[in-house]
Order: sequence, then structure tokens, then C-alpha cells
Amino acid sequence: MDCRGQSYDNVSNMSGCYGGVQAKIIERNPLVIYVLCAAHSLNLVGQAAADCCLRATKFFMFVQHVYTFLSASTSRWARVKSKVENRSGMLLPKSLSDTRWSARAEACRALVKSWESLRDALDDIAENASEKPSTKSEAEGLSQQFGLLETAIMVVTWSDILERFEETNKSLQRVNIDLTTVVQLYDALQAYVIDLRHRFDHYEAKAK
Repeated sequence: MDCRGQSYDNVSNMSGCYGGVQAKIIERNPLVIYVLCAAHSLNLVGQAAADCCLRATKFFMFVQHVYTFLSASTSRWARVKSKVENRSGMLLPKSLSDTRWSARAEACRALVKSWESLRDALDDIAENASEKPSTKSEAEGLSQQFGLLETAIMVVTWSDILERFEETNKSLQRVNIDLTTVVQLYDALQAYVIDLRHRFDHYEAKAK
């Protein structure tokens, strides 16, 4: 009865206005104001925004494909590790997160940092006579995608966007955060994304 606020993620059994936990608590105490989880809402908005763009969807499928293909075989993964670990600052490819959309920053960061190493590993697999024809063909196809300027533009652009999402997400999860700060963080992130529309030349140059 001393509680004056509650916040959960957006699943119906927690946030539902009729049968959710928040509704059951408000029945007992109308003063317990319910607020959607700011961090979870940010993930949902980011994912929905990206899903509206077919090119973005294809790009993230490519990112996941790189990880899935290279990690599906111990020999392929060992080859990638040897390429990455021999160069400072390189990162192994990461899988996309289905639960934390902003965590996709890790997957994009790995591509940016290890671009040449990953493509070298794919080329080695494509030219390896001991590999199956289907495996060699798949590796060659992924390597060709690495060679496209469009792919490079997408990875450097999304890397910056997701890095900012990740920073905002971490701030939203601070124990002592208040609603005023949440609104400020949302506004700052929105302004940052809008400003990216005017920076295409920058990302094209960076991708090249």
C-alpha cells in the first residue's frame, strides 16, 4: 500500500490493462501509477522502425548469415579466429539479439572492426578444395556482399545508430532515473537520428 509507481516490459501478462499485473495492483491501490519500461519500449520502437525498411531487414539478415555460416563449423570458426586474433582491435562476429535490439550494436561493431579479416576468411573457405561445393558457393556469395559499397554504407551507418541506441538504453536502465530524464534521452536520440539524414556523404566516404 506504500507503493506509488510500477513499471514492466510490454508483454500483456505484465502490462495488460485488464488482466496484467499492473491492473491487478491498481485494483488494490489506485495510487500505484503504471509507466511502460522505457528501455523495453526503445527496443520495440527501434525494431519496428528498422522492420519498415526492406533494405535494413536484408542487411540484418546478412549480418546474422555471416555469424551463422562461420560459427556452424569448428574448422570455419577456427579459421576466423586465426584471422581475427592476429590483428589488434579485431572482433569475432556476433549473433543478433532477439530480446535486446540495441545489443545488435555488438554485431555491427564486429563487422566494422574485422571487415577485412572476415572477408579474407570467407575467401579462404571459398578457395579451399576440401570444402563442399555448397559451402564454397555460400562463402563466395557472402564475400561478394562484403565487396558491395551498399553493404559497407549500411554497416557503418547502422553501427553508429546502434551504438547510440545502446548508450541510451544503458542510461534508461539506471536505478535512479526519472521520467524527465527519460524524455530528454528520447528527444536527444530522435534528434541524433534525424540529423543522420544530412550525413550521407560522410557515411559514403567512410564506407569507401
